[in-house]
Amino acid sequence: MFRSNLTAALALAVIALAATALAPVAAVAADPKPAAATEKLAIEILHTNDIHGYLRTADNGNGGAGAMAAKITAAREKAKTDPNYAVLVLDAGDLQGGGAEDSFSRGAMMREYLLGAGYDAYVPGNHDFGYGLDVLNGMTKAFRAAGGKALAVNIRKMQGGDQATDVCDGSAIFTIKGVKIGLVGATTPGTERMNLDENVAGLNFADPIEPVQKEVRELKKQGVSVCLLLSHVGFDNARYVDDKKIAAAVKDLRAIIAATPTRCSTRRSWSRPTRP
Repeated sequence: MFRSNLTAALALAVIALAATALAPVAAVAADPKPAAATEKLAIEILHTNDIHGYLRTADNGNGGAGAMAAKITAAREKAKTDPNYAVLVLDAGDLQGGGAEDSFSRGAMMREYLLGAGYDAYVPGNHDFGYGLDVLNGMTKAFRAAGGKALAVNIRKMQGGDQATDVCDGSAIFTIKGVKIGLVGATTPGTERMNLDENVAGLNFADPIEPVQKEVRELKKQGVSVCLLLSHVGFDNARYVDDKKIAAAVKDLRAIIAATPTRCSTRRSWSRPTRP
């Protein structure tokens, strides 16, 4: 899924969570400075999608790796001093596949960007398989070593149907100042059709609705307060299942952080994110 714009917008969404309405957190390993029980914790989600290897600032001054990293750093610093503010940094897929710096380095520069900018999680998009599984699995391994999460619950092994854990996990739980956030990943079932056979060998890209439903149920059993979906499925797609169909089928999702086109979707509305 490819965007014509050469820069990726860093989009913002704020989820206000009333701490008194959440599940008990006595058994949760809370951060050193949890929010007061009578106040609201604002969790800001900084997210990118479809960067496609373009790390340079556009001619009009928008975007660029430096600007995005600066925004992330500022949010992290704010979270250290404000007990009622936290941040998650996410990428909704297609980090690779387009920019000269990405092409010449065969994904190495985008791996360094992902690690250096301090993302919490990303979902592999269809273009992220373009350099083959060795490159993608290497990025996942390095990202995990740095504490990040690669997520897509519908990427399964062709033999046996288990989660393809070399590529990604299905979900992750982030405990943020006493609040447990469940994050599920999903990618487009069309990934296999969009890649060379050898780049997706042994993998099955399943219809995401049932895997997402099962993963959300498991997360709720583990006491998460909010479930989110990080998606490279596509917002509106006549050929495959899309984010709107997932939202209709999985009622326990609070929001979908999506790609292609850029969306940050909540239960109340489907709207384009604001640009910083």
